[in-house]
Amino acid sequence: MLRGIKPGCVSPAGECLLGSSSKNDFGLIAVVLGADNTNLRFADTVALFNYGYSAYTFKEIAGQNQVVQTINVKGATNSTKKLDLLLQKDIFAATKARGTCNSKSWN
Repeated sequence: MLRGIKPGCVSPAGECLLGSSSKNDFGLIAVVLGADNTNLRFADTVALFNYGYSAYTFKEIAGQNQVVQTINVKGATNSTKKLDLLLQKDIFAATKARGTCNSKSWN
């Protein structure tokens, strides 16, 4: 779903477009600079979103209340000496989708 756009045209940069999109709670931002015309700037933006959604996936890498580390607290009693550090929220990251190349060459 295309969420927001900011089109523009200035002579040094040509036709430009900043767009944002969201699909399955995975948001992307695309920036196109120097397109030859309005139709191309939209087509390039769609191509960038299609590439982003096919090449990357949004994965949970750590869950809420997961212990990430246990630390020793100086000066604490034996029963409170060890303190578990927990995540307050789930942590997600964009990761390469399976079967995608590690690099992309642009002309």
